[in-house]
Amino acid sequence: MKQIAIVAGGPALNIPELKQRQHSFHYWIGCDRGAYEIIDQNLPLNMAIGDFDSVTKQERIAIENYADKVISYNVEKDASDLELAVEHSLTLGEVMLTFFGVTGGRLDHELMVIFLLEKLLKVGIPASIIDQQNIIQLYKPGKYQVEKDSRYPIISFLPVTDSVTSLSLTGFYYPLQSAHVTRGDSLTLSNHLDHEYGHFSFDTGILMMIRSSEQVK
Repeated sequence: MKQIAIVAGGPALNIPELKQRQHSFHYWIGCDRGAYEIIDQNLPLNMAIGDFDSVTKQERIAIENYADKVISYNVEKDASDLELAVEHSLTLGEVMLTFFGVTGGRLDHELMVIFLLEKLLKVGIPASIIDQQNIIQLYKPGKYQVEKDSRYPIISFLPVTDSVTSLSLTGFYYPLQSAHVTRGDSLTLSNHLDHEYGHFSFDTGILMMIRSSEQVK
């Protein structure tokens, strides 16, 4: 499975240090200004895509000279640069997508990406969002293991659907056994692992796991 990094043009301060993650990904895609962010962090830019309305003329030239492939679109179109990047990434075979630069800016864009995670989950494509302070992932019913990560120690679970049923947490500071959790409940906020590994499971619904840190590191 190819690990694909998709970098959008959100606030640079909210994008984590990408250089240290370089070898975690097989392919780097830059959306609009995200392409220049990839260049700025001295990473390979396998594909630059978008209408490039968020870069200067000089930055556009730099992107065109640096990228292995550039796909340009008109400003007026029926899909966002990010969604177009996802469509092109799916032509690369079996993929796992990680989005950077999609939080901390416009709320409509941020919510759209979270909904996009759900859309991808339903067709069996694993995807996540990572920023300086959070990792966001969605899950279908099943049993899962979580490993402790000192960079993102706080773990919260939120139903994306109206509810999730039989949610159980083991290895967490606040354990849970077969709970019915509805969207809007705060029961499963701000937990953390009590051991090196924890486990969670649920029977129905779609569940969001957000791993966070109190302070940006």
